[in-house]
Amino acid sequence: MNRLPRTLGLALLGLCSTGLLANAGLAQTRMDRTRTSEFPAGSAEATDIRQWLQDHAHYLNGNMIGELDKLGTLTVTWQAQQSDPATPDDDLPLALPASGASGDRISISSCGSDKLEQQSWRYQWAGSASDGSWVLESYHYSRTSCATED
Repeated sequence: MNRLPRTLGLALLGLCSTGLLANAGLAQTRMDRTRTSEFPAGSAEATDIRQWLQDHAHYLNGNMIGELDKLGTLTVTWQAQQSDPATPDDDLPLALPASGASGDRISISSCGSDKLEQQSWRYQWAGSASDGSWVLESYHYSRTSCATED
């Protein structure tokens, strides 16, 4: 009679640990996918990125954060949380998305046209995919040479 409860206990322990392992496997399939692209000043893509920054602008004391008239070459990094690790990063669109999913991030950096002003914005999607918005996490500006050696 003592064997039945012990056997049942071992069976339950086995089911629980199998469930935990299965859940651990699901958690491991969620991963970040990142796409980084660079766009020269004056390109159609740079114009679209400028408009995206304008559309998602944040204001401090009535002034927009960032100096969009001083944008030069733009580098955009889009980091998306995906549950399908088999999908290649190249499937991320080049255009900046209007919406996102929890955990998605967009970073935009610019080396000014005079190569002396660096700006960077970092946004994170807040809310659900159907009811959320891009929220500015950080903005940095520095007046330092960003020219690269050729």
